[in-house]
Amino acid sequence: MSSRSADELATSDSLVVARRLQGAGDIDGAVLAALSGWLEVLVDGRAAEMDSFLALLPDPQADDADVLAVRACCARMRGDRAGSRLLMARSRSVRDHGEESPLFSLFVEDDEDLVAEAIEEVVSIIEQGRLRGRSHAYAVYVAGWTLLRSRRDPLRACELLESARADAAARGFTVLAARAAANLAFAFAFMGALTLALSTLNSNDMPEDGPWRLYDGGIQDAALGLIRYWRGELSAARTAFTAVIQGYSDAPYAHFARVFAALVAAEVGGSEARIEALAELQKVPQVTLLGVPWRSWRAIAECALARARGDRSTTIRLARQVLRADNVPVATALAADALRWAGDVDGARAALGRISTSAPPGYLVASVGVTRALVAYRAGDTRTAHFRLEQALDAAADEQSLLPFCRDEEALRRLLRSHVSAGTRHEVMLATILGRTQEETSALSSLSGRERQVLAHLRTTMTPAEIAVALDVSLNTLKTHQRAIYRKLGVSTRRAATRLRE
Repeated sequence: MSSRSADELATSDSLVVARRLQGAGDIDGAVLAALSGWLEVLVDGRAAEMDSFLALLPDPQADDADVLAVRACCARMRGDRAGSRLLMARSRSVRDHGEESPLFSLFVEDDEDLVAEAIEEVVSIIEQGRLRGRSHAYAVYVAGWTLLRSRRDPLRACELLESARADAAARGFTVLAARAAANLAFAFAFMGALTLALSTLNSNDMPEDGPWRLYDGGIQDAALGLIRYWRGELSAARTAFTAVIQGYSDAPYAHFARVFAALVAAEVGGSEARIEALAELQKVPQVTLLGVPWRSWRAIAECALARARGDRSTTIRLARQVLRADNVPVATALAADALRWAGDVDGARAALGRISTSAPPGYLVASVGVTRALVAYRAGDTRTAHFRLEQALDAAADEQSLLPFCRDEEALRRLLRSHVSAGTRHEVMLATILGRTQEETSALSSLSGRERQVLAHLRTTMTPAEIAVALDVSLNTLKTHQRAIYRKLGVSTRRAATRLRE
């Protein structure tokens, strides 16, 4: 390759340069040019172009180890897992010089440990400055994207994705910057920074067409659904997850959406919605793909549906299946609560003991705290129950991660109501939670949605003026709602109204 062509590669499209060199008869130079920019081409959604160029190379270049490895990545991007394996095996068998780039493993390997090793190697290469120019931003992105996909270290994934986004934006790589931002939003949501995730989503417009959709098609709706789910906004969560399933049925985030749509159906869906959710779960693979342990995620979703229909034995069986896997703290926390509900308190305690992550998301801490509180409450240790519940409220407060407190369970409702009088730093949040968890009795069913909100706040120690501020209404409007509540409930005082169902 001439020095002019080498300089051109630093600023130009590698495939354009490769085709020019091929036309000039410089086949070796063309291969070198194509391979120098393969990562950029694939991430920008042009895997088909790259594969077409490499597939038509003459011998011996067509059988070059790196050419075969890039073609293996292209095959995986179009969903051809078997073809990808064959090409990668061929690449490794003919490689007689040079080390295989760990970047290839990030695209083609499924084994969690092999993926983790490859991530560390890629990060090491980046830190050593062995990737320069255009390749640097793309390698940082792919490392962060893979780390996020494996769910091993969301905080580190955020750092890499933020670095990739900033570098891509500075270099004018608009597609890469948008992809990094979308993945960053999901990473923020997964690690519990729900407000930051929502802000990132609102400021980004990611292109989702082309082969890359097989990897992160639907990621923005998946992130939005996750935010709404943990905030207890289950109708909005269901809408977002449905959009992923319907629009990107062949992408991994569709599997993620199927799992969480089932969790939503278990919380608020009727029997028909739960049957539909269970049918969608059959499309979630029972194996680990690209480092994601789908078997465990599918099991916890099926476990939630079994719990929703009151099937304790199936709930226990599926929860125990989840516990066979490592590094799935969210699924493990949900399994622990399912075991507690099903009466296997020892199993629940053992499951909770397995959860140990650095900088756990607030929603995970809240979920674990609620489970621990209910275990203590069942044992008659109300002091510990209220202590654990207050810790859970502390963890959920900043991001309003309300879902762990809003489950349809009588023991939880009793504990929440009694927590008001036990004393709490979170009266406003607790009032919001109580407004969502009130039982549907003949008396309460006559109340409007606004009246239920007011009644929930009346259960706290807040003064009428404080309640009016919290609900953004005038004091006179609040008093009007109070009178309507008392009339419909057949009582005459605040104390009688709030104690009616206790």
